[in-house]
Parts: sequence; C-alpha cells; structure tokens
Amino acid sequence: MDAEAKKRLIERSFKEIEEKKALFNNNPENSTQYFEKLKDLITFEGNLDLSNYRKKYLERRFLHRLSFLNIESYKKYIDFAKDNPKEILEMKDSLTIHTTEWFRDKTPFELLRKNILPRILKTKKLAADKTFRIFSAPCSSGQEPYTLAMILDDIRRELGITTPIEIYGCDVEPKIVEKAKDGKYFAQYMKGIPVEFVDRYFTPLPDDWFEIKHSIKRMVKFFVQNLFKPLPSWIKSMDVILCRNLLIYIDRDHQLQVIQNLSKILRKNGYLMLGKTESLLILNTKTDFIAENAREHLYQYTP
Repeated sequence: MDAEAKKRLIERSFKEIEEKKALFNNNPENSTQYFEKLKDLITFEGNLDLSNYRKKYLERRFLHRLSFLNIESYKKYIDFAKDNPKEILEMKDSLTIHTTEWFRDKTPFELLRKNILPRILKTKKLAADKTFRIFSAPCSSGQEPYTLAMILDDIRRELGITTPIEIYGCDVEPKIVEKAKDGKYFAQYMKGIPVEFVDRYFTPLPDDWFEIKHSIKRMVKFFVQNLFKPLPSWIKSMDVILCRNLLIYIDRDHQLQVIQNLSKILRKNGYLMLGKTESLLILNTKTDFIAENAREHLYQYTP
C-alpha cells in the first residue's frame, strides 16, 4: 500500500469514527438524562461512587463497554443491565483503574534506582528511624510494589547493607488486592522485567506461570483503601510515595483530597512521584512540595 492509499485509509477511519460519535450523541437515548441514570445504576447497584470521575473519562469507558456489547444507547444498556445483574460488575471493573506494568515507564525507575533510593537507604544507617518505607497507590495487581521490592533488594545487595524495608500497596478493589497478594503472573505479562530479576526473584510454575518468591512477597503489605478517604493510622512516615496515573482520571477537588491524604503520611523531605502526564501545577494552588525532578514529576515534601 502506497503512502497516498494509507492516508486515504486513515482519513476514512477517522471519518467513520466521527460519524459513529455523532450518531451516538444525536440519539435521544444517549441524553444527559440517561447518562445520569446509568451513573446512578452503577453507584447504587455496583457500590461505586462515580462523583469523583471526570465526565469525559466516564463517557469513554461507557462507550467502550457499550461497543463491546454491541449496544447503541445508554437506555438500552440500562435495560440490559437490569436483566443481567452481573453486567454491573463488568462495567464497574471497566471503570476502575487497573492499568499496570512491570517497570512502567523506564526513566522514572532509572531515577529512583540510580539516585533517590540509594541516597535514602544510605542515610538510614545514621537515622533514628532506620526503616525505609515506600507506598504505591493505586497498586492494581501488584506489579509496581513488587518492582520496587526487587529494585530495593538489588540496591541492598549492591551496597552491602541490611536496612529494613517496608513496602505498602493499596487499591480500591478487593479482588485486585487479592490478586496482588497471590503474586502469580502469566509469562505473557512478564514483559519489561530484566532477565536476572526473573531468575533471582521468581519461581517458575506449570503452564507458563511465574510466582514472586517469598523473600520479595514478605516485603510488601497489600490492603484495600479508597484514596479519597483518610489512610489507616498505621500507614505513616513514608520516605517515598508513588501515586502515578490516578489524578488524570479525577476532578480537581478529589485531586486535592488525594494529595492532602498522601501528605499526611509522608515524612518531611520525603518524595512524591506522579505519572508522566500529571503535575502538582494542575491543582493551581499552593502546596508544601517543591519539584525535585520536574521531568519525571518527582516532588519533595517540605512543610
């Protein structure tokens, strides 16, 4: 296919997408009234508060699920869901944020591995509180907390130190937290892990599955938590917090609430890392953070 033919194909595809959007939006059964009815259905039947989610994000996720089911309107979906109660759980699962990978986004982990984490671990030897604590939220099915555990163990080996390490991971969905605790992953989803880490930190299982070794599992404590609510009193004095790719999905009031809740558990001069499309600047208000590395969205807490 020549360049001109490719261009025509792309243009035709975009045109078809826009035509489908227009058709969807012009359907009376997709009015704001039915959009709100669908939100209420998910809120009350699925026990998921959608008030904090941005409207455009909900519209995208709703449309994705409707397209998958070949349903052309909110009204028809509501009728379908009432006749199929398990469908509410499917929609709920599609709305909650479970995107995760091993070593997700290479450069932030390089910054942590080469600079931030070794520096903090070295200072712990002389500190009154010698335990290093790090928090990953939302943690989804555990890849990020386990990634941090492997990196930190590797740094301890390299430095020849035995600094105690506590890693915490939370998610709003109980079944996702249970999956994280289980620590078993199919080979297809092991992409991004260095080969030496696979050999050192995973146990091969039948049928192309791998399990995180106990030495790494015991470093991580998973729990169910809604970040819009205050964190448990036993979560405190964090040296580093990773909260990546949550703020982009929620409105400004809830962004502020999350940052306030995380600030309460972060040690003075500790670090907060956000996602690559996130920044504290979007809050448009004064915070107790300064940019340590703006490119990697790493902030130091200086109350």
